Amino acid sequence: MSMYVMYVPLYGIIFIMRGLLRCSFSRNGQCEGLEVRDEQSNPRFFYVDNINILNIFIMVTFISLLSVLAFVAFIVGMINPSLVLRWNSNPTRLKVFGYYLLVGFVLAFIGAMFSDDNKRDSTSVENAVKDSVETVEENSKSKYIEGVDVKSIGDLFEDKYSFIKDKKSSGGDKDFGYSAVWTKQQNGLDFRLDTYCSDDKKKIESIRMSGRVVDLQEKSVEATRMYIMALASLNYKGADVDKAKKWVSDNFYTDKATTDIGGVRFTIYVPSEWVRMLILEKAK
Repeated sequence: MSMYVMYVPLYGIIFIMRGLLRCSFSRNGQCEGLEVRDEQSNPRFFYVDNINILNIFIMVTFISLLSVLAFVAFIVGMINPSLVLRWNSNPTRLKVFGYYLLVGFVLAFIGAMFSDDNKRDSTSVENAVKDSVETVEENSKSKYIEGVDVKSIGDLFEDKYSFIKDKKSSGGDKDFGYSAVWTKQQNGLDFRLDTYCSDDKKKIESIRMSGRVVDLQEKSVEATRMYIMALASLNYKGADVDKAKKWVSDNFYTDKATTDIGGVRFTIYVPSEWVRMLILEKAK
């Protein structure tokens, strides 16, 4: 029995350090992120907040030091009890063992409390990842771009960017599909926004933004970037707006560049030096 009790603080060190390693993916006090891949093997990162690695590190360091000191004191006390129990008039090995046993149980109790907190943190991470995976799977099963519809697109581009709906070009039927069109002319530039769905006039399977320079003397194709980026910033379900904007910015001059972000395929077309086109469609 005494042999097992002697190693209680050491078990505490191993137990607590294991908890620290489970949190080793965190930096700057926050969970750095867990990577999950959807059916198209596209990496998606989901962030879990409120894991305070600084508090964990302080607790681990404090308990570990106490455990090491207690173990060293026990070894020294077994050799010469008077070196450890200086305040005791009659130091014995039995008393050294008793103090060590008390310290061991206290540290084990604190370690158990720490483990419960760490398990709760781990559970919250697992739940967040589970929810995120379900979102990716749900998006991959639908043929529509989830989280947006024709009305929300119209409200956004009409109210914020002053696009005008082209009622003559909008409409459709079940045989040919449904489309909606918005246009804008601005300072020598022509813009056109199209949405399309094969079987539902409210839902969206693809969205296209095209920008064309009309006044070749005064404008460059860079002037079309604003509304191309506006479409890239679309906050559909599963969107990563910062990643999408960076990708569009990096590939603005690359014809037929493509990538999948959150179950939606982004493709840039450069038909001429005066035209840019960005298409968002459901990733297959």
